[in-house]
Order: sequence, then C-alpha cells, then structure tokens
Amino acid sequence: MSEDHFSVTSSTGWFGRIGDSIKGVLFGLLLIVISVPVLFINEGRAVETRKTLEEGAKAMRETVAVAVAMAERPLSKQKQHTATRHAQHVG
Repeated sequence: MSEDHFSVTSSTGWFGRIGDSIKGVLFGLLLIVISVPVLFINEGRAVETRKTLEEGAKAMRETVAVAVAMAERPLSKQKQHTATRHAQHVG
C-alpha cells in the first residue's frame, strides 16, 4: 500500500500582508488606549487600600496601647476607672 502525501501551498499578496500589519498595529493601539484607564483605576484603588490599611493599623496600635496601659494599672484603679465610666454613661 502506498500512502498519498500532498501539500497545499498558498501565497499571500503584498497588500494582504500590509493589511494584516495595519490591523495588528490598530489592535495594539486599541489595547494601549484601554490599558491606560484600567491602570489608572487600579492605582487609585491601591492608594485607597493603603490609606485604609494605615488607618486600621493606627487604630490597632491605639487599642493595644490602651490594653497595655490597663494591664499595667493596679486592679483597684481599673475597677475605679470602670465604675467612673459606668456612672458617667448612666448619669
């Protein structure tokens, strides 16, 4: 048995190649036009996230500082402080 082999040869004309090149350039320019606003929005969100994280870290440091200060106080002072705060809220 013999196997049949064949090949198909096609050629693209000069204008076809130029047309494909122009399409590629236009597609690349379109990608650039789309990517600039996307990058701008992403950077804005990154800055906002950083500010939020810094604010949360500051609040956490303040909370830890209060907890450490309360832990260092004698127990009698803590009870007195809590009773005073309770009286202020009630009265």
